[in-house]
Amino acid sequence: MKNLNETTVFKSKNIKITNFKVTMFGKSYKTSDIVEATMVTNSSVPNKIARGIIGVIGLLMIAFGCTFTINGDLIAFSILGFILVGWVVYTFRTSTPSTYNVQIRYQSKNISIYNSEDRSRVENIVDAINEARHNLE
Repeated sequence: MKNLNETTVFKSKNIKITNFKVTMFGKSYKTSDIVEATMVTNSSVPNKIARGIIGVIGLLMIAFGCTFTINGDLIAFSILGFILVGWVVYTFRTSTPSTYNVQIRYQSKNISIYNSEDRSRVENIVDAINEARHNLE
């Protein structure tokens, strides 16, 4: 049996989710037109792996250059290793964390309607949208 009363499932500063509509920052979507809501993760893990490999190569270059330096022949090798390790440390310290998006399938389109670095908040919003959809049934 359909629920004819509007029920608020989630409410926050700029977000309100009811069984009739989802409102995000002033833009509304009819809950009945939403097929599903999912969380999409934008991660920087591949970049971290590549930087880690470059860092290990830099450390090996430093070790090799320092171990086999005879009269300063391989000093440039060690300097390049220090540059690589320094770059890796810098990029790890300044890299951005993963972001999480609320994505809805709405009128045959996938739309990202919200993003945050707070995974639990995004999960709560996705769960609330899916709960609101089920409250219509």
